[in-house]
Amino acid sequence: MNTLAKIQDRFQAFVHRGEPAIDPHIVGDDALRRVRLGIYYDAYRLRLVEALGKDYEALAGLLGEPVFGELARAYIDSCPSGFRNLRWYGGGLAEFLASDARYADRAHLAELARLEWTMGLAFDAPDEPVLDFAGLAGIAPEDWPSLRFKLHPCVHSIDLRSNAVAIWHAVKDGTSIPDPEMSGTAVTYVIWRKDYASYFRSASADEAWAVRAADEGQTFAEISAGICDWVPEDEAPGKLAGYLRNWVDEGWLSRMD
Repeated sequence: MNTLAKIQDRFQAFVHRGEPAIDPHIVGDDALRRVRLGIYYDAYRLRLVEALGKDYEALAGLLGEPVFGELARAYIDSCPSGFRNLRWYGGGLAEFLASDARYADRAHLAELARLEWTMGLAFDAPDEPVLDFAGLAGIAPEDWPSLRFKLHPCVHSIDLRSNAVAIWHAVKDGTSIPDPEMSGTAVTYVIWRKDYASYFRSASADEAWAVRAADEGQTFAEISAGICDWVPEDEAPGKLAGYLRNWVDEGWLSRMD
């Protein structure tokens, strides 16, 4: 490894992990080296804390600046950035909250982080055409059973067991924040982008299953058969058709094949 590359690697190791191998390359006595290196060490963390605060505004609002700062620094120390684009650095925060002993007993924090991150993914998803009602109206009756539907890239679904959604609303609205609660049954939320904003809503068990089945490429006939776990067989096609109409209205579908 050439000298410049070695110095760069050592400097990065210091900024990321505080490793001292860079010390001989810094001019000055020990105290001066600490000051000079500390500027970069601290600036790196401050920038990441700032970025995490923007990605997780509700989580930061719930915890307050000092506590969120502690959380952000714990995440930074555990997960040094490997991304060239700062936008993606915070993607592991929900997993960190769920697994780290300091936070794992507060499951609502991980779920709130997961909700916010997924809303960001929906907002940043690539553009694709959106299926309209004219497209559905033009389908011949005999073609419906074999149809497959492609979800728009902005559409995501997550399962939440806590009242993270109620907490999110309270933080955003500036109202009294409810105490954390956990349920034995998960609720599926579908998250998407429409008119340059992210939205989410809960989905019933059968609709949530249908969304995921459509995303897996199942046909209209196959999804209808699956919905029979919740409704009588003769009602399933109409139930799915109603869901499709709502999905088109909300911009969830890109095309049908």
